[in-house]
Amino acid sequence: MKFLLVVFLLVNGEWVRGDTMEGWGSIEYATKSICMEKKDKAEEFQAQLEKNNPRAYKKKFVCEKAVK
Repeated sequence: MKFLLVVFLLVNGEWVRGDTMEGWGSIEYATKSICMEKKDKAEEFQAQLEKNNPRAYKKKFVCEKAVK
């Protein structure tokens, strides 16, 4: 079963799915474990980004089953 790493961005106080914005599409992974590894790395990167630039867009990452 394939999984998608989906990014959500906080825009004007609302969480917006990245797929609705150009350049923020979901990425498909072959397994949930790979997706979770990538999610952890994305969260680490985001934490460092926010530390260096407090005005950076807030993001959250979710792994979900790909629907096909």
